[in-house]
Amino acid sequence: MSEDNNSNFSWRIFYKNFNHLKDGSSNDFNKKSYDDLDKPQDFNHKPFKGSKDKESDLYLTDDDFSLEDNGGSFESRFHDDSWDSFLDEDSFESSFDNSFNGNFSKGTSFESSFGDSSLEDDSVKTTFPDGDIIKDGLPGDNHLDGKFSSIYSVKNQGFTLKEKTLLNNIRNQLVDLAINNKETKEIARFDDIKDMLKLSLDGSTSEEYINDLSRRFYEYINGYGIINPLVNNDDLEEIMVIGSNKPVYVYHRNYGMVKTDIYFNDDEEIIRLIDSIARANHRRFDSESPIFDGKLKDGSRVNGTLPPISADGPTLTIRKFRKDPFTIIDLIKNNTLNSEIAAFLWLCIDGLGVRPSNIIISGGTSSGKTTLLNALAALINPKERIVTIEDTLELQIPHDHIVRMETRLANIEGKGEINMDSLVKNALRQRPDRIIVGEVRGSEAITLFTALNTGHSGFGTLHANSGRETITRLINPPMNVPKIMISAIDFILIEKRIYLPDGVNYRRLTELNEVVGMEEGTIQLNKLFIWNPLNDSFKNMSLSSKTLEKLEDFSGLNYKNLEDEIKRRKLVFDIMAKNNLRSNKVLTKMVKMYYINSDRVLRDLSSI
Repeated sequence: MSEDNNSNFSWRIFYKNFNHLKDGSSNDFNKKSYDDLDKPQDFNHKPFKGSKDKESDLYLTDDDFSLEDNGGSFESRFHDDSWDSFLDEDSFESSFDNSFNGNFSKGTSFESSFGDSSLEDDSVKTTFPDGDIIKDGLPGDNHLDGKFSSIYSVKNQGFTLKEKTLLNNIRNQLVDLAINNKETKEIARFDDIKDMLKLSLDGSTSEEYINDLSRRFYEYINGYGIINPLVNNDDLEEIMVIGSNKPVYVYHRNYGMVKTDIYFNDDEEIIRLIDSIARANHRRFDSESPIFDGKLKDGSRVNGTLPPISADGPTLTIRKFRKDPFTIIDLIKNNTLNSEIAAFLWLCIDGLGVRPSNIIISGGTSSGKTTLLNALAALINPKERIVTIEDTLELQIPHDHIVRMETRLANIEGKGEINMDSLVKNALRQRPDRIIVGEVRGSEAITLFTALNTGHSGFGTLHANSGRETITRLINPPMNVPKIMISAIDFILIEKRIYLPDGVNYRRLTELNEVVGMEEGTIQLNKLFIWNPLNDSFKNMSLSSKTLEKLEDFSGLNYKNLEDEIKRRKLVFDIMAKNNLRSNKVLTKMVKMYYINSDRVLRDLSSI
């Protein structure tokens, strides 16, 4: 295996004044030929193979700004505080940082599941802020037994016997302090921990050790104990505790299912952790309530179980959400969908302000339905009012005018439940432009489709594996949506999770179905795009779209005008993806400006 070249990339960014973007002038866009784009566009979307892609140098015109590789530290110089472009210091991010946050080094010795090993030639170690992924070989490497092991090793996860004694003493003192001073703030708590440590340790203890131990104590007490580093790692999708004296497992975004070197010593330690999370959710977790569903402070979903529900001991599963959600540009770069599909959906979601489309996104568990919904919802016109309804708040739509609502379970006495159907009915009284239901699964489906048939616009997700299966689920119990109402949907998107032999997976939009009406009692679907697994590409299957034909009637534009607008929006996505303009901040600004003056946005991007 060749050693990876870890080049350091740093950029110096120079800014100019962007007031011309809001001067209200209507200069015509100097149309750039769409054929000028290199085809096919390659945005490094293939599944991770263990090597870093080199970023391309970017140069912009003097009217905008330029990027130079100065080989030194990051430097930012603002020429004018009044610049108003959607391109800013966060716009140009390292595509490598976005996809993988580690460094490779050869010759790492470690204890694998096969025993003590020193793999001077075949092992690879990937370093993370709070832990290491240590692999016995890379995906695709051949092993005689056909296996490889992956271990996520957490740094500084344990405490020595002396440190455990100190931790217990400090925790008891903090309890007394909290009782005496109920308004103690977190920053004071950290200072208190540090002061208590200084009093407990002798004067020869280094300041560096005291600071490090204070931080670890603080995170342990205020966080989630020994799994706190896992909770704080944005590269993990799932954290799974399956009992005491067994390794905690994680699902890593790049490596798939990985075993950690974290172990809970006894069942009581796991139960205490789940109970503390349950109390923060104002819920009980005991023998009378052995199943717990809730969330962490950051919104991550939590499920806990107790014996005899889980036969081998208490379990804890945490579904983490990204702190920086994927944008439509990320999905294009990852090849979840291509820029043509994204541009087509953007135009249909927008509806040119006269006929916005209604969309259902279907797929299996953890197939990326919510991620795709979140990315598409970010393209809604900023002037619109959005109401979201979810069982657990997962959507992170970067929109100013948004109302987020969440269902509530019944209390211990069986009272106070607020279900999805009640919230959908309530949303109709809030004058929404868009109603977004996190997951459609029950009686709320009829309420939602009634709203869609009376002029409201909405999105939703549903568990199904094809367009036809989606309709079958909608028209049968427990949803029971009348067939005549199904035509309120314009599109059914199918997303699937594709598994590779090495355990890594990726998501693909496998079908884009258009609902075109009903014939002889059967709802008719028109497949506009499908995913080809042989070459990991997308194929346009239809010459025309009924949704575009309807939009043609409502907008007064002809079909060719609408196709040209799709090409313009595709060009926007292509340039942004090619130059890694992927952050929520820059995308939100671009969307706002595009609705105001699309020509200016295209001119700005075309100068890159």
